[in-house]
Amino acid sequence: MAARTSAPAARQPATKAVESALARIAESNGSLHAFAAVDHDGALAAAGDVDMRAEAGERVGPLAGFTIGVKDMIDVHGLACGQGSRAYRDGVADADAALVERLRLADAVVIGTTTCHELAYGPTGDVSYPHAAVNPHAPGYVPGGSSSGSGVAVAAHLVTAAIGSDTGGSVRIPAACCGVSGLKPTRGLVSMRGMRPLAPSLDHVGVLARSTHEVAAVMSAVAGYDVWDEATRAAPGGTRHDSPTQSPADVRVGVLRGHFSAVIDHEVDAAFRTSIDRLRELGVVVVDVEADHAEDAMRAQRTIVAVEARRTHAARLAAEPDEFGPEVRSRLEAARSITLETYLEARHSASIFRRDLLTAFGQVDVLACPTLPILPPRAGQREDSSGTSHVYDLLTRFTSPFNTVDVPAMSVPMGWSGDGRPIGMQLVARPFEEQLLYRMATAVESMQERRRPAL
Repeated sequence: MAARTSAPAARQPATKAVESALARIAESNGSLHAFAAVDHDGALAAAGDVDMRAEAGERVGPLAGFTIGVKDMIDVHGLACGQGSRAYRDGVADADAALVERLRLADAVVIGTTTCHELAYGPTGDVSYPHAAVNPHAPGYVPGGSSSGSGVAVAAHLVTAAIGSDTGGSVRIPAACCGVSGLKPTRGLVSMRGMRPLAPSLDHVGVLARSTHEVAAVMSAVAGYDVWDEATRAAPGGTRHDSPTQSPADVRVGVLRGHFSAVIDHEVDAAFRTSIDRLRELGVVVVDVEADHAEDAMRAQRTIVAVEARRTHAARLAAEPDEFGPEVRSRLEAARSITLETYLEARHSASIFRRDLLTAFGQVDVLACPTLPILPPRAGQREDSSGTSHVYDLLTRFTSPFNTVDVPAMSVPMGWSGDGRPIGMQLVARPFEEQLLYRMATAVESMQERRRPAL
């Protein structure tokens, strides 16, 4: 079995990296639809500048040689920002988002913007204008959303890493569906200035990459206080994010039960149990943890996002309702019936769940569960095989509760189904303890087979 590794590769010239990325995108984007827009000339010019400075003996940034895709909800100067929707197809960014500025300062090259589920309001990734992204490991099955193109671009080796947004799991879900790693960091650790909102009180921005090393490297560049974004917070001890080499031995991992084990596919459950057993062999201390109010937090997240998403798009919805896709439009219009009292009750439920987590973290260092209770469903599928549960509800069941609180959560690959669909593990830590997540994620990665098994 080939081990999945987080060891960094030697830096290749930026121009070579960009030319290779552009060639792969030209070859495959017509079928994968990972990218909404590609900045061909700008990427080559930026790479040329990095290499010219390196050849002159000048110091270059820590992400020199990294190619990056940025979700089509985040401004990249001069590129269209259509949010995966016909309603916003004419939008063009007149400046870089704060995190894009930081990426460029670190000498990463932004290749273009990646496809997303319409308005970032859907976990499947199979609804987008003009084209939905396609899962490179399992064509015909969803790539996960809403940061669908970001997951696909990383999984298909089109870029080194990609930026996504996460309101109910939109970084972690495509990471799990596409077999890559994806981090939703502590809320406020990365500036959201220049990101188009869906539900402002729940929105996070995050990173997807093929390994924890690359996630940590990108986070090191983009994390930090932004004087122009009052929601950002300086992390205790600074914003350094290192790829860990320390053993996970003696870390206390709480396996989430109750809500997180009541509904689960047998292959997902088997992969999770196997991974937990392997962590025990590495010296990890494993205990069971109940999260009594997780289901309430899940429902609360759905209420909050519905109310805030409708408010975000109310003006455009009233003026041009037919420009929205029918599924997204229906969801936005349904939120009209949610009362202020119901919204405030959802906020209260979120606060109770936060207290649950504080109690749990008094006993353990990291919480763990599968990222998804099901395998990636077929594109267009909206009910489970029994016809009793909506696919949207199932895909967000384990991820959405953690958007109601400020904790970091990460999805890391932990196996494959019998027919070759990826399976992910979700790891959750206390606020600003991303470094501990990297440590555990690296351990999980080291146990996995990188390549997709033959069907």
